[in-house]
Amino acid sequence: MHEAVTRSILTDAPAMTENSAITSAVAFRTIIPRLPQLTDAERGLLDEWLARATGG
Repeated sequence: MHEAVTRSILTDAPAMTENSAITSAVAFRTIIPRLPQLTDAERGLLDEWLARATGG
């Protein structure tokens, strides 16, 4: 009984598609300027990495 209830409540996390990974990276790039805990150099590097990952 416990296992049946557990199966009905818990599910596997949906697989992340390549498109959703790119979408997440693009969205994350938009908040880079609002990360005050990073230095300008760190924000620049993070932006460069995300730009490469998204092809832009």
